[in-house]
Amino acid sequence: MLHRLARVSVLLLLRPSVFRLPGFVLPLRSAPLWLAVRSMATRTTRRSAASAAPAAAPAAGNDVIRMTDDPASAADGNKDALAPAPKRARGRPKKSEAATPAAPVAAAPAASAAAAAGGAAAGDGPAVAPPSSLGYPFSAVGSSLLLSLRTALSRAGDPSFAVGMQSYMKSAIPCYGCKAAVSRQVFAEVMKDVTFVDGASWASAVATIWDGATHREERYAALYLARSAPGASPWRMDSAVALPLIRALVQSGAWWDYVDDLSSHHLCELFIAHPDVVRPELERWSQGDVLWLRRSAICAQLSCKGAQLDWPLLQRLILPAMSSETFWLRKAIGWALRQVARERPADVKSFVKQHYNELSVLSRREALKHLGGDKGRSKLGAAAPRAGVDDPDPMDASDPEAAVALSDAAAAPAAAAAGMPAPATRGRKRKQAVGQ
Repeated sequence: MLHRLARVSVLLLLRPSVFRLPGFVLPLRSAPLWLAVRSMATRTTRRSAASAAPAAAPAAGNDVIRMTDDPASAADGNKDALAPAPKRARGRPKKSEAATPAAPVAAAPAASAAAAAGGAAAGDGPAVAPPSSLGYPFSAVGSSLLLSLRTALSRAGDPSFAVGMQSYMKSAIPCYGCKAAVSRQVFAEVMKDVTFVDGASWASAVATIWDGATHREERYAALYLARSAPGASPWRMDSAVALPLIRALVQSGAWWDYVDDLSSHHLCELFIAHPDVVRPELERWSQGDVLWLRRSAICAQLSCKGAQLDWPLLQRLILPAMSSETFWLRKAIGWALRQVARERPADVKSFVKQHYNELSVLSRREALKHLGGDKGRSKLGAAAPRAGVDDPDPMDASDPEAAVALSDAAAAPAAAAAGMPAPATRGRKRKQAVGQ
């Protein structure tokens, strides 16, 4: 049967208008009939070729979910991307492909120790990097703590809460669903008896837990060991050991929950204890190009009170970030100034007045939140812009309330000369005044 169909297909390819069989000739002037016969012959040939060839090995990685490390996706959070499957080849398979068996897929190189332990991607916020070590040696104590933490957190977690927690944090790694109070209880119970002989072993244990974390709460446990665990003393206040560890954790974490906890607590305590050592490091961070180090430098004095605050230093740390359009830096500036305004309102008002044009609307609003809010230059004692003389404030133009106030102030003299109400009267009264 196969030979007869192959002969039919050859005859059709040579002379498609005539179908020859022994004893008679059948003209095929009907296109659908000719196409149907040729299609049947082609399918039969393909099936015979496929049955003769061995089954090809599946392409590697078709069912692997990869975490994206594209910085463009950081704005939307950390998301998982499914590796696209290779497109299926069209047309008739080549003889070489059908006769040659598929080559075996080469084994992937051995993973690092952190990846073998289920290491999480570095930088779980808007930008996700491959698993990488913080540069510290492996710690057997840290590995043992991680296993105990993993067991305790999985029992204490709430799966229904875990989904919402991961979505809120925009995390590429899952969560156990442990609330903050529950997590702290677990951390304290697991780490109550741990001790370290020196600062290097303490830092290595923190890094081992951090690198081997498979859930977000496990990384919170690493931060707890770095600052709050009984075994962290006195090493957490040793600037020679703690400051490089904080820098590595900030750069690796690269998301607000990790960075703000490190900067506003651990880094702030270190600054209070060793201001002469930490001060130059903060100034280097503020002038660098690493976003989260710049934010950490600005937030490093959030918990400082009274004489602990270095106000001239904070101003120097804020100045390089004022021109940035990044939300995280603008918010940090406003947050830091708002905290200072609780004790030194006059200094904050003077700073905002001096740099009114350079500060963003978000930074000004946060800085003056407890001082009556940002209601324009006049409330700060600054001169209002003169129409046709002073350039408009580009930041005010982006603030609807400030823009309306400036336009009303500029149009008031002309309205008074024309005998109309002042444009500052807004809402229903203003609409009625102009006949709307």
